Amino acid sequence: MAVAFQLGIGSTSPTITYHPFSPNVIAQDATSGWTTYFTNSGFPSTPGQAGDGTGLQISSENGSFFSITWFGIGIDLYGNATLAAFEVSLDRKNGGSGSGDVMVGPSSNLLASFSNLPLDTYTVTLTANTSSSPSSFIAFERAVITSAVEVANLNDLTVQSVTVDNAMIVYEGLWSTFQSTVIAPESQFHVTDQLGDTAQLTFNGTAVSVFGLRDTIAVHMGRRRCVVLHHWT
Repeated sequence: MAVAFQLGIGSTSPTITYHPFSPNVIAQDATSGWTTYFTNSGFPSTPGQAGDGTGLQISSENGSFFSITWFGIGIDLYGNATLAAFEVSLDRKNGGSGSGDVMVGPSSNLLASFSNLPLDTYTVTLTANTSSSPSSFIAFERAVITSAVEVANLNDLTVQSVTVDNAMIVYEGLWSTFQSTVIAPESQFHVTDQLGDTAQLTFNGTAVSVFGLRDTIAVHMGRRRCVVLHHWT
């Protein structure tokens, strides 16, 4: 039998593609592209400033967009549109029409919803239609993905999460070790600014999450690439 489950993804998740991302991390508006904003503290005033409230990605630039690729049967996009409109498209990896239920808002804080889709890989893209002024913007908060898995017996469905110690990660390059009660309250963290440096983890499982920070100052704009290799035995 198929068992459905939901997975929430915040607007700052690296699984979400934004274009363009504002080149100025301390901009006080979003006219140059997607910018981080917090409901209580607003736009960050200094690089690396901790935000207060719900984190959003906001853009006032006409034509800016974000996209999410996922495997499942539905997705809900939460946020709001202020003096702006938007378009939403859905692409199915393996083709075919794949009938499902579609709702494009905004309705309350729900921007768009796709449900009852055939189980497959999809990419959803939301494109902003704004006047390119600070008062006209799209604010994206989070996505909720609905997926499903075939399980012969519900008692066979077990999930175990394990936090990996740094000793299990192989670092290559000029990594430095630091201690911070803000970034990593209970452990050290590693930092590098060298192109090509790598961190490698070998594991046996079905999923992995990598946590950390990257420099978003315009002149640096740290980027990263993640590759997962499957070894058959």
